Amino acid sequence: MKNNEINTQGTKNKLNSTLTNDEQSYFHLYNTSPDMFLSLNPKDKTVKFCNQTFSDRMNYSKDEVIGAPVFKFFHPDSFGMIQKKFTEFMETGILKNVELKLLTKDEKVIDVLLNTKAVKDVEGTILYSNSCFRDISDIIQLRKELSQKNLELEEKVIERTQELEHFVYAASHDLQEPLRNMSNCIDVLQSSYQDQLDATGKQFVKYISSSAQRMSNLIKGILNFSKTGKENALTSVDIAEIIDEIRSDFSLLLKESSTVFNVNNDMPVIKGYRMEVRLLFQNLISNAIKFRKRNEQLTISINSSVNEDGKKVFSIEDNGIGIKEEYFKRIFQIFKRLHNRDDFEGTGIGLAHCQKIVKLHDGEIWVESTYGKGSTFYFTLG
Repeated sequence: MKNNEINTQGTKNKLNSTLTNDEQSYFHLYNTSPDMFLSLNPKDKTVKFCNQTFSDRMNYSKDEVIGAPVFKFFHPDSFGMIQKKFTEFMETGILKNVELKLLTKDEKVIDVLLNTKAVKDVEGTILYSNSCFRDISDIIQLRKELSQKNLELEEKVIERTQELEHFVYAASHDLQEPLRNMSNCIDVLQSSYQDQLDATGKQFVKYISSSAQRMSNLIKGILNFSKTGKENALTSVDIAEIIDEIRSDFSLLLKESSTVFNVNNDMPVIKGYRMEVRLLFQNLISNAIKFRKRNEQLTISINSSVNEDGKKVFSIEDNGIGIKEEYFKRIFQIFKRLHNRDDFEGTGIGLAHCQKIVKLHDGEIWVESTYGKGSTFYFTLG
């Protein structure tokens, strides 16, 4: 019996010793953690206890921390946030990843990430908080540096873009003068020396005239592309009115091509750049007419709707020649042509210009098409 009592007592002593060692290990881990720990008494908002790391980083002794009002340790910039989050903590018993600023005794600022969980009694009343403050000063500094770099990059992009726009504008104007002289010389050749030219000479003059006209169209296209959104103000744009104007302008072409032109009766009024919006619809309708099938009556249908984000979605559908899927993105790149110039005239700027106009209105443009059956161009505005 005595031996059994001795063995039992020895086991208890050994167990108590083990628990004491574990507790000491946990306390050491808590006290020397690189993170700052603090517990708050929610009744009077004073500090119940803290670890040594909090004391050392804040440059206060533990006696100065324990029992002190917790707001004493926050930077004034964080007062509003900590008041708001304290109310949230009392309702939920938890806070996650709250960015705050601590203020040390010697008035140094420490950026921290706060995570807090409540310790409650059996009735669910909060007794105190277990709060962890992780120093994120390096992360905040990197964030500021990255933000500054982004700002500098944006300024450089704006500067380079302005330089490019000035260059395009100046170069385009400079190119127009010799081009006008060339066109004038061609006109003189055709009007005054036509009879003196043989068939080959006349063909050369025709080639030169055609090339000069294409160059003129290209220069005008580049100028219009570079000026998009620069010279106009946002205004109310009646889409139905825009379409009526374009239909009137294209009336002869629509009649010659026997085009069926269908428009949804519920076209909206949007906030946008009127000239650019008109050019957008004009380019897409013009393309539908240009890329029609020669042996089939063309039908163009224009519709509008509203998507889940509340943006106006427009569609211009045709039963033309269609586009192969591998070209769906390429067609919106400037100077990218899919067809031979002898088959279809153009500068390769039209759809790139459409995309720029749509982006100017914070929208998107895309195409759905079946080659040989037709295409539908979709775009959002506003």
